[in-house]
Amino acid sequence: MISAANAMGAAGAVALAFSTAITADTIVQVTKRPMIQAEGSYHRAVAPGETILIPWRVNKAADCPGNAGRVWSGAQGFHLAEPLKPAAIPTTDSWRLFRIETTIPALAPEGPLQLRIVGTYACPEGRFDFTLGPVVLTVRAPVEKES
Repeated sequence: MISAANAMGAAGAVALAFSTAITADTIVQVTKRPMIQAEGSYHRAVAPGETILIPWRVNKAADCPGNAGRVWSGAQGFHLAEPLKPAAIPTTDSWRLFRIETTIPALAPEGPLQLRIVGTYACPEGRFDFTLGPVVLTVRAPVEKES
């Protein structure tokens, strides 16, 4: 049978071993500013094919070349991944507001629609993959034009 004192001693030894395994390099990695963070939102209904300006709050530390693309998912199993393009957001010192022109996919069905931005940066310290969002949108039924 293990006594309470022995159990506490074992737990203390494990904690000591764990705490000594953490180095200054580990702490720097944990507290280092993320390469990119962003939050976007849009509060009006959209129509398929409509071009809107989505406000994104962005905090970007990466000063590396990269690519990014839009990934859409919505009602009725809708999914569309747009081609990757060179990333164009400049490096920022803090959170900054960008209004990004965005065209709603022409085939987006009525109902909920989510937009995520996926991409990668090729930095000297290695490759960094990222996903931003989602921005949650609502697609309204297309308006029929009278002839």
